[in-house]
Order: sequence, then C-alpha cells, then structure tokens
Amino acid sequence: MGMTVALYKADHNGRDAREIIVSSNVMVDLTDVDWPESLLQCKCKLDAMASGTEMDILVNDLDVIKNLVQIIEHSQCYTMENRSSGGCYQIHIRKI
Repeated sequence: MGMTVALYKADHNGRDAREIIVSSNVMVDLTDVDWPESLLQCKCKLDAMASGTEMDILVNDLDVIKNLVQIIEHSQCYTMENRSSGGCYQIHIRKI
C-alpha cells in the first residue's frame, strides 16, 4: 500500500506555512467518510496531485466508486488498477 509523507515548513516568522511535500505513493482512505464528503475530499486530493504521481483511493461504497470514476476521468488522471476485498474497494490512479 502507498504511504503519505507530509513535511511542514515554517515561514520566516516561525508560523506553519503548510507546504506539503508528498511521496509519489499517496493513500486516500475514504472508508469512514460519508457521501458526498468522500467525493469532495477525493476531488481536492486529485487537484493537488503533481503530474506523474500515483494515488490509491479506498472506499467501501460501490455507489461512491461510480461517482469517483467520473471525477477521475475529468481530473487528468487515469485508472491503473481496481481491486476489491471484503467490501472495500481500491482504485489505483496516476495523474497525467
């Protein structure tokens, strides 16, 4: 599974500037997030992805998957792999 690495840098005043540096393998776990919040969170993550970055999205609602596929297609990403296991669905995507 992917791993998210976030580093926060302080600005010149010592405040948290929240500049996030993320590894190429990002995991977004939406299994405990209700619809439509899960779609909104995923869309934000997709928009923030750099070109060439891969991300795994986990959800437990098949209806959310259907909506996510449409969002992914319109976010300059493509689906590399889909998996399901025990009621949990995983989509592995890559940003173009």
